[in-house]
Amino acid sequence: MIGQRINERYDITAAIGGGGMAYVYKAEDRILDRTVALKVLQPQHAEEGAFIERFRREAEAAASLGHQNVVEIYDIGDEDEVYYIVMEYVEGETLKSHIQRRGPLPLEEVVELFNQIASAIAHAHQFGIVHRDVKPHNILLDESGNAKVTDFGIARATSGGQTLTQTESIMGTANYLSPEQARGGVVTERSDTYSLGIVLYEMVTGELPFGGDSAVSVALQHVQRPLPDPAVKRESLPQPLINAILYATAKDPAQRYASVQDFQQDVKTCLSLERRSEAPALMDEVDDEATIEMPAVSQNDYADVKEEQPAPADPPPKKKKRFLLPLFAAFIVFFGGLLAAFTIVPMMFGLDDVDVPDVEELTIDEAEEELEAADLSADIEREYNDELEEDTVIRQNPGAGRTVKEGSDIQLFVSDGPETEEMPDVIDLPLSSAEEELAAFEDVETESEEVSGLEEDTVIDQSPEAGERIVVQEETVVLTVSERPEVTLDNLQGESEDVVRSYVSSHNLAHNFAEAHHDSVEAGRVIEQQPGPYETVREGSEVSFTLSLGPEETEEEEEEEPPFETVEAVVPVDIADEESDHAYEVLITYEDAESEGEATYIEEEINASTTYHVPLIVTPETDGQYTLYIDGEEMQANEFSYDG
Repeated sequence: MIGQRINERYDITAAIGGGGMAYVYKAEDRILDRTVALKVLQPQHAEEGAFIERFRREAEAAASLGHQNVVEIYDIGDEDEVYYIVMEYVEGETLKSHIQRRGPLPLEEVVELFNQIASAIAHAHQFGIVHRDVKPHNILLDESGNAKVTDFGIARATSGGQTLTQTESIMGTANYLSPEQARGGVVTERSDTYSLGIVLYEMVTGELPFGGDSAVSVALQHVQRPLPDPAVKRESLPQPLINAILYATAKDPAQRYASVQDFQQDVKTCLSLERRSEAPALMDEVDDEATIEMPAVSQNDYADVKEEQPAPADPPPKKKKRFLLPLFAAFIVFFGGLLAAFTIVPMMFGLDDVDVPDVEELTIDEAEEELEAADLSADIEREYNDELEEDTVIRQNPGAGRTVKEGSDIQLFVSDGPETEEMPDVIDLPLSSAEEELAAFEDVETESEEVSGLEEDTVIDQSPEAGERIVVQEETVVLTVSERPEVTLDNLQGESEDVVRSYVSSHNLAHNFAEAHHDSVEAGRVIEQQPGPYETVREGSEVSFTLSLGPEETEEEEEEEPPFETVEAVVPVDIADEESDHAYEVLITYEDAESEGEATYIEEEINASTTYHVPLIVTPETDGQYTLYIDGEEMQANEFSYDG
């Protein structure tokens, strides 16, 4: 059907998987522009009116389940006898693939996933919907690790008393089948609890509790054999977690949890320190007669019984007739086989044996044609493979040449091609950071493009685009990084600072200013620039400018006057006979720091006593002195030094 369009709306683009009743495809919703999963019933069921009506009714009931851990159903319809359900497309893997890939899961992850799965199942029970086909194949994990349960309602649609999980494809369900389902008894919410307990067992141990070559042998073990101790397969399991698995998988529905909510709440606390000393659960044995007798019970009758059933945390005591145990042990095996003969085994009779064809390394379409020609169906599991192309069968189970009943499911493990990852988004990162982000890629190429206003070597485009699914080892990544445009500098010598600032801003250039005196360039204008005029630089480069301070002012140096002091020399001239008419000729000479040699201070005639005050300038280097002459005869001389 790949390439077809359903209802003028859904374009089928790829096969996802399938089983005995339906195929699942990836499709694009042309109206809402989103990716969806399209589940299409196989053609052989399109002619059963009662089946189709119940299928539609149950699908509509499933569509009413709005829960974050339930795959959402968008649309239900038919076209040209093609009946389909449109569902939410979950990018990721099934829980089955997750366990196969990783083995036993970390206990914290187990508790988290189980809480989500149980929440979805409990939500369905509140709406009266019993899943009937709880298994890891029907639990999807998105890329964030969140669980989403799918196939609600479909397993409940019946035709002629058979569940949609038909006898021919019982192998896919038998591994998780409750004992009452295997016996053909009444299926209730506690049947989902049992299947959920088997899923929990597989998450914890990485293995199924029972194995066998046929659906019959596996189903009989669910009916007859006690559940293998999970602690044997994985040491150091907390006892509360072991107890939870045992309660959920009790052979007698009455001994199981009263509801999935009770199961969920018990598992939530199973890793807590407060419960680490919890005693092992003691499960009552199933009555031998309850195994042998298969009374016809109506749904209403069962509902009455269910109300009286106690929770498994406090199971009702039973009186043990220990003296009869050896006798009953002999009958258990006999009546167990008798039970199989009257319930499961007859379903397999009347079908011819066919040889399983070799479909390995064929495409899905080719393999399905081969299986259909042999009256067999394909149960598809997808996994990554580095060697085979997408949609090619990697291996099959049972293998080629094995004999099975016609109508059986052959499990096909189909290549999804090499494992893909989302291409990281490195746009707007510096190239160095982008290269670190893409370290796992072997081939990273770069090319440049001139872009204004961005830092150099910023990633502006990438191929493949961010979010695109790619194979890291095979992909060549091309990064387009920014390169600043080139700028040819103008001659800005002689321009003002404002002109320079405007120029560098409009050309996305960095700049710095220095200042210097210049005899001919006016103050405030450019003396020189580096890089020089007409040189080419990249946007963002720095240009240096020297602005003029104008001519340098020259100041005359004032000679520093040496230190000096003025000394006043007092020169008295006494005349003894003042009444005499004789006049005396007085001459006073001096020499100091300011006189150039000997100089005359005063020269005069006197006939009365007179006192002269002679100022002398003395310095540290030059002393001052005076000489008094009367009538031409030296009468007195004194010398004065700088006193500091």
